[in-house]
This record gives sequence, C-alpha cells and structure tokens, in this order.
Amino acid sequence: MSEQDCKDMLPSQVIFENLKELIRAKNTAHESMFKFHWKKMWPFRLGENKRTVVVRKKVFSVWFKVIVACVPGAIVTLLFDDFIEAHLHTPFVIAAALIVYGVAFIVVEKH
Repeated sequence: MSEQDCKDMLPSQVIFENLKELIRAKNTAHESMFKFHWKKMWPFRLGENKRTVVVRKKVFSVWFKVIVACVPGAIVTLLFDDFIEAHLHTPFVIAAALIVYGVAFIVVEKH
C-alpha cells in the first residue's frame, strides 16, 4: 500500500488493509509449508510401475495413532457435553486452567 493511498484513508481503514496483507502473507507461508511437507505426511505412494499403491507403514502408523488418540476425547465430549457446558464453561474454571497449564509448561521447560 502506497503512502498516497494511506493519506486518503481513515486510520481504521489503514489498519484493516495492513491486517489483510499480514493475513495473506501468513496464509501463503502456511500453504507453502503444507505443500512442502505433504509428501512426508501422506502414507500412500505410487509404486515403481505407477500402477500399484504402496503404503508406508511408519507414516500410516502415526496417522492411526493420532486418530485413536482422539477417540476417547470425542466419546467423553459426546457423553458429558451438557455437564461440561453447565459446570466447566465459567470464567473462573477457564482462567484457572490457563494458569495451571501455563505454570506446568514453564516447569516442564525448565527441567
């Protein structure tokens, strides 16, 4: 954005335009990193004759473990959704959790 464009705009419009440019740059960076690492993350490859599919067992194992690790959280959320919203969605509980986890991260990083 040029200086002349900025002079003709309100301060809030300048801030908004700058934020749009930052978001665009950030999304481009994330997209390029995703494209760069996708071949390492995807467990399926074409074989040497380009007609068969080869499964890389180590990568597939990681994806399987991530999916299995999400299942208990999904089950607990489905079963206790009303209780969680009624009792744990309060500002005090959220603030306490943030403080506890913040201190825990600091302690873990120091050791």
